[in-house]
Amino acid sequence: MNVRRVFYIAAIFLVGIPAYAVSSTETCSAVGETAKSVMDARQKNTDMSKLMEIMDRTGDGDEGTQEFYRKIVILAYKRPAWHTQKLRDEAVAQFSNDIQLACFQNAEK
Repeated sequence: MNVRRVFYIAAIFLVGIPAYAVSSTETCSAVGETAKSVMDARQKNTDMSKLMEIMDRTGDGDEGTQEFYRKIVILAYKRPAWHTQKLRDEAVAQFSNDIQLACFQNAEK
């Protein structure tokens, strides 16, 4: 699936549903899926600027949402890109879990 399309789907899901209608589990799961997509693109050495352009077009112009997505990209690019598929898969899973953990911890506050 095209990386851009994955981000648009995730953005529509996260932004299109009112916060009161979504549980923290649903929200954090969706955030985890976005994190997977971002880290997968990072592991494929996708140009970071292209991902940032996509993030800038998400959230119907909501700067808070755009900044949230941009932070996920920055965090992903702070981690290494691996050469073997096994290590790439592990990096994607770990990053998604780390982002979901932060989401759930933030939801408890």
